[in-house]
Amino acid sequence: MINDDMNWFEKLRGSGSFSDLKDRPIAYFCAEYALTSSLSLYAGGLGVLAGDYVREAGDQGIPLTAVGLYYAKGFTHKELSPEGRVVDLHNGKTPEDAGLIPVKNMIGELIQVTVPLGERDVLVRAWLFEYKSAKVYLLDTKVDGNSEQDQHITDTLYTTDKETRLKQEMVLGIGGLRLLLAIGNHPFIYHFNEGHSAFLIYELIHHEMVEHGMDFDQARERVKQRVLFTNHTLVPAGNDVFSNDLVSLQLSHYA
Repeated sequence: MINDDMNWFEKLRGSGSFSDLKDRPIAYFCAEYALTSSLSLYAGGLGVLAGDYVREAGDQGIPLTAVGLYYAKGFTHKELSPEGRVVDLHNGKTPEDAGLIPVKNMIGELIQVTVPLGERDVLVRAWLFEYKSAKVYLLDTKVDGNSEQDQHITDTLYTTDKETRLKQEMVLGIGGLRLLLAIGNHPFIYHFNEGHSAFLIYELIHHEMVEHGMDFDQARERVKQRVLFTNHTLVPAGNDVFSNDLVSLQLSHYA
């Protein structure tokens, strides 16, 4: 017999808050997701947690919008070949092969947004993974119109190249909000799972300043009421640190 006090999901579904969620779902941002065995978009516990979050929301019928990146090469891991050489193993699947759907508008055109990186704008598209009431939008820079270098920004999860890693986080945070607004999704609450999507804060503040004519401090206070943050990897190695010069260079156009 289930204790009534423990049946939290049933209480939520019968509340006014649940009706609000249908119109403005929670937006969940994370750098990795363990969604299916055919999608190599996770490296470990953080991705498994994010995947469980998505699936639990879907199983409970709770509307959820999640945002991440589509890594064309997945999470690179190394193995020894029979000849004794170290080889990199990649995902190797196209988004279509993995069952993802390109995100389009009402007239069938691909939706693309731009993210300012350094002195140029980079085009970003998205792929949709659906699980019942949960939707996951995976951002991808492999877009015609981008330079060869920019098309590879989202190739690899947790790349060791600091510049590419920073660009990925800008695509996730800035591009993530721009994608949601482009598809008409206006979440009320934004849940950051770790700091990889931290640039979303700046884009949210900018959006409030433009939409409501606020100054920076007013917009920041408003955004603070709409943000949740959870941390999974509580060690220094789990937190990205970038040099001031690199951040200044990549944020110059955006700022």
